Amino acid sequence: MLHIVYYVYMFPGQAALMLSLGSQLTALQSQMAELKKENAAQAAELSDLKNRVTTSESQVAELKNRVTTSESQVAELKNRVTTSESQVAELKNRVTTSESQVAELKNRVTTSESQVAELKKENAALEARLSVAESQVEELRLDRRQVAFSVGLTDSGYVGPFQTEITLVYEKIFTNIGNGYDTNSGMFSAPVRGVYYFTFTSMGREPGQKMGVYLVKNGEQMIYNVQDNFHGGYEYMTGAVALELEKDDLVYLRLPKGWGLYDDNYNHIVFTGILLFTTNPAMGRLH
Repeated sequence: MLHIVYYVYMFPGQAALMLSLGSQLTALQSQMAELKKENAAQAAELSDLKNRVTTSESQVAELKNRVTTSESQVAELKNRVTTSESQVAELKNRVTTSESQVAELKNRVTTSESQVAELKKENAALEARLSVAESQVEELRLDRRQVAFSVGLTDSGYVGPFQTEITLVYEKIFTNIGNGYDTNSGMFSAPVRGVYYFTFTSMGREPGQKMGVYLVKNGEQMIYNVQDNFHGGYEYMTGAVALELEKDDLVYLRLPKGWGLYDDNYNHIVFTGILLFTTNPAMGRLH
C-alpha cells in the first residue's frame, strides 16, 4: 500500500477532514483489492465458461453433424421403406394373382378329378363288357374244342376193401383228349363250360362183398351204385349220367368204406367222359 505524506499546514477542521478522507481512501483501496480478487476469480470463471462454451459449441457442431447424418439416414430409410412398401404392394398383387390362379387350378383339378372318376366308371363298364366279350369269344372258340377221356382202373387185381372211403385213381389212360383227366388225383376237371356225358363200369369177384362206386361232382354225390356179390365170380354194374359243368368243375368216382373191386389187364373197370356241347355263360344254367 502506498502512503503519501503531505507536509502542509492546515487548519484544525481541514486536518480532521483529511483524516476522514484518508480513512475512506484506505477503505476504498481495500474494496478495490477485494474487487480485483473477485474480478480475477470472475475472469477465471469466465475463461472456464468460455472453454466450456467452446466445448459445448464443438459438441453442438458434432451433434448437428450427427443429426444431419441421422436425418440423411432417416431420409434414406424412408426411401427404402417407400421402396419396400412398393415391393410389398407388388408382392401382394402377385400373391392375389397367384391365389386366383391356384383357385382356378383347384377348380380345374376338381373338374379333372370328376372327369377321371367318370372315365374310371366308363372304363370299368368297358372292362366288364370286354371281359364278357372275351368270355363269349373264348366260349365260341371252345365250342370247337374236343374233350373226351377214357381210363381203366388197374392191372393189380383186387382193390379194397378199405377202412375209409377213397377216391379211385384210374391208372390206365386209353384216351385223354383235352387233358381233362388228372392221373395223379383221379379227377376230371372240365376244361370248358358245357354238358358232359359220363359212363363207368364196376366189377367184383369176392363172395359176400359189396361192390360199386359213387359218382361225385365237386364233393356232391350224384350217383350211388351198389351190387351184392352173394356167390362170388364176376359181378358187373354200369352207370351213366349227363352233367352240366362249369369250367374247372370236378367229377370223380369214390369207393365206399368196406366195398371191394377187381380189375386186371382185361379192363373190367372203365371210367369215360365226353363233352357233348358247350354252353354260353350269358344263357345261364340249363334246366
